[in-house]
Amino acid sequence: MKKTGSIAIALFLMISLLGLGGCNNKTPASSESERPKVNLEGRVFIVAGEDNGVWQPELNASAESDAYYYALEAIKKDLNCTIEFRQYDIVSMTDVAQAYILSGSKFADIILPTLWQTGSYIVSNALKDYKDIPNIDLSKEYWNSKLMESIELKGHQYLGFSNIYDPSSSPYALFYNKRIAAELGITDLYQSVKDGTWTHSKMKEYARIATKDIDGVAGMSRTDQWGVSCVDPIGSTSMMIFSSYGVDMLSGDGQGGLIYNMNSAPVINALTEMQKWIINDKTFFKLTQGEDQLDAYRLFQAGKALFCPFAIGYSANLSSSDMSDSWGILPFPKPDGAEDYNHFCSASVKAICVPSNIEGKELSDVGYFLDSMAFHFTDEMAKVESESYERIYPDEEDREMLTVIRDTAGIDFASLVLNNDLSNTTNGCIHRLAGDGSLS
Repeated sequence: MKKTGSIAIALFLMISLLGLGGCNNKTPASSESERPKVNLEGRVFIVAGEDNGVWQPELNASAESDAYYYALEAIKKDLNCTIEFRQYDIVSMTDVAQAYILSGSKFADIILPTLWQTGSYIVSNALKDYKDIPNIDLSKEYWNSKLMESIELKGHQYLGFSNIYDPSSSPYALFYNKRIAAELGITDLYQSVKDGTWTHSKMKEYARIATKDIDGVAGMSRTDQWGVSCVDPIGSTSMMIFSSYGVDMLSGDGQGGLIYNMNSAPVINALTEMQKWIINDKTFFKLTQGEDQLDAYRLFQAGKALFCPFAIGYSANLSSSDMSDSWGILPFPKPDGAEDYNHFCSASVKAICVPSNIEGKELSDVGYFLDSMAFHFTDEMAKVESESYERIYPDEEDREMLTVIRDTAGIDFASLVLNNDLSNTTNGCIHRLAGDGSLS
């Protein structure tokens, strides 16, 4: 994958910029009738990014597409404006956008980079601080201002998160097979989450019970029953284990900034335990690099594993697949003795950003647009999500688990710096595993 600059330089510059954020009290979203009507006299807003059907929706194609369509129409009606979407390859857009912005030329009113690309924009001073954008009410519940504040950079908020552009809507969690759990007499999964006793040890115990040679052939293979079907063991699964320890690769320096934290004892412990679990645990069905990692997910679909750590976005795939067994979703367990569950957000989720050279009246207009966009996308998607959640998660307890997962999802600052996501480090640590299971 093409990189937009030196990781080492980006890391140094990011550390010099980073600051610690706080939390806020949310206020209810305004009703549509209470929203200000602003006449921008046909103003054309340019949005740049990689479209996934959001900005050029087809009416009557799907419930989601209809929601996008009606949200865009409502924005245009709110502001008397039009919207021009410019399609870019998400990687090449970074260089093009920064060249325009830093030369003082207009590239777009709004850009939609993925999280892992935002560090490059930030260190080149190509993004506007949300605190400098007028006509936005970040206290409204249609903005995820808590997550925005959690990654403030020296008090600046460069990344906007709302509804479809909200990393906490797509964290990684743990699917489980309800049939296998019932057959094994495992009935306390939801309650253990609620009681705070859902831990690494408990998951390992249940995975050991579930792992069975059932195909009549000596040795474990994909035709047997596994405790954990491990999708991308040196990528997403390793990151889930690491993140569950609640540690960060970049941490506070006590003076309002951040420091590179990889030499700290908690991080080293988390990496070591992650390595031991993935490398040594015999309950994991693992594929090697080069093999189709989704085969592990398909093994779970086929009813051959009790657990499957994966992105919750695949819930819809499970519901629409021919999986005959019922399934549920759980938070990834916490380490023994820990207080909280922790989940990492995919660094491939997009953020809502404003170029730093948008100023004056243009910036004022953009503020109106952003707030209208956040409100109407949230409003329209709520109508779809209410139905889809009940369809995808018919069990009310699964919906409760989903709330726990999303409420405990966060972003490691390293995701903004280390190219793609945490896998650059967890992947490297897996390959540097010493023979005794400790860090080499």
